Amino acid sequence: MKKYIFIRFLRSLFSIFMVTTIAYLLIFSLVPRYRIFQSDQLWAKLTSKPDTLKAYEFNKYEELGYLKYVEQQEICRNEFGNTSEDYFECMDIDSSKFAALKSELESDGWVFGVFATTNTAYASKEISILERVTSFYLNMFVFDHPNKIKDEANPDLERKIYIGKDWSGRPALLCSGCEHKYLVYVDGNFPFIHQNWITLYFGISYPSFGGMPVLEVMTQSQGEAVQKEITFPTGVTQSSSVSEYSCTYKYTLDRLDTTKYNDNYADCATIRKDPSMMGISFRMGIFALIFSYMISIPMGIYMSSRKGKLIDKIGMGYIVFVIAVPTLAYIYLFRYLGSSFLGLPDTFPMQGAGSFASWILPVISLSLPSIAGLLMWVRRYMVDQTTAEYVRFARSKGLSQSEIFYKHILRNAIIPIAHGLPGSIIGAIGGAIITERIYAIPGMGKMLPDSINVFNNNVVIALTFIFTALSILSVLLGDILITYLDPRISLNEKGGRR
Repeated sequence: MKKYIFIRFLRSLFSIFMVTTIAYLLIFSLVPRYRIFQSDQLWAKLTSKPDTLKAYEFNKYEELGYLKYVEQQEICRNEFGNTSEDYFECMDIDSSKFAALKSELESDGWVFGVFATTNTAYASKEISILERVTSFYLNMFVFDHPNKIKDEANPDLERKIYIGKDWSGRPALLCSGCEHKYLVYVDGNFPFIHQNWITLYFGISYPSFGGMPVLEVMTQSQGEAVQKEITFPTGVTQSSSVSEYSCTYKYTLDRLDTTKYNDNYADCATIRKDPSMMGISFRMGIFALIFSYMISIPMGIYMSSRKGKLIDKIGMGYIVFVIAVPTLAYIYLFRYLGSSFLGLPDTFPMQGAGSFASWILPVISLSLPSIAGLLMWVRRYMVDQTTAEYVRFARSKGLSQSEIFYKHILRNAIIPIAHGLPGSIIGAIGGAIITERIYAIPGMGKMLPDSINVFNNNVVIALTFIFTALSILSVLLGDILITYLDPRISLNEKGGRR
């Protein structure tokens, strides 16, 4: 079994790699790159300044990994410095010195252009799609270490990993010379032990959330800043919303930084009152999943034990209704009924994530199709099992109907339902596109369509990777789970079941 799981795990990794790579190649090869600017307001304002606009576009292309970009002053400075006579001669676009450098770069694949206003040159070199996808995987896992920071203004920076305490006196693994000050720390939030030692990097988000790392967009808290009394390392106590454990190295400290921090780890995120996009989607998905299983499994068992009776007909009517009616229709209907007759908020932001009422309608709306599907399959499995030979044998031994249902039939009927449980739990992090859009929920469900609409390609690739990884690994976890529920099922080394 261990060998089978290992082989399946390797196949899962290969599947994730192939799906993500195909998506990357399609998006960055077939989608015209200029589309990324259509939602950039700054780009729209620069249309009256063609030279500035062109430089802005090339800088963004370089930032997003499409190409390498350099301007004439940088070419000359790299070759001659920026104070020599040769540098000033090189800055003349018609000079022999610049012509020699231009010829050398052109032979290496660089393409030159000229700014119309300043009459200075620029050059760009395309990065092949294979180089970019290779770079994507090579840079995906970022390891922090004491030699990460290279600060010429701080040559005496101590470089070490050590055990210390946070501002509240709790033990933590700290680092000097790393990008993050806290490598491992504990707090009161699940899963209680956290780390910044290894992080995932999917590039930067653009044009939405411009300049932020993609994963940070998904995981940063939202809403208003939360103020609390904080005693900083210098001993200063004041009301602040600084997130201590997010502090990273800051190359240039301002006056306020020096009053609060005794080192350069002063670039800290802000604590906000609402969970992150990923956090909101995960919570909503888990609540909906729990609600679905709590309703569907007991109800499915009850319906199967009273097959053909009134309760069974009502349940089947509900299943047919949910399956037949478009999702948008019954969610809008349910939202209208809940807001009109129960006074519940019809959009999530009305009361925010801190209000229990905000979650009721979205969670129930998200649960409705799951309840119908689970209800149908639990009832079907239970009814199918009632005709099995072991059930007739149990009846002949004098077991009661209740004992047969709960000790024998339910155990066998629940196996197919349990197989999908890991996928449902892991998939909860992905959010629900329709539900989140209707209730204006700031979660991950709306990130994918929103990112596609504004051509935020890095976010699309990151979400593809995350959703693919969760889906594929959940199938493996489902296979492992059913082997523990039913000893008759065995995963052998040949990659099958017996």
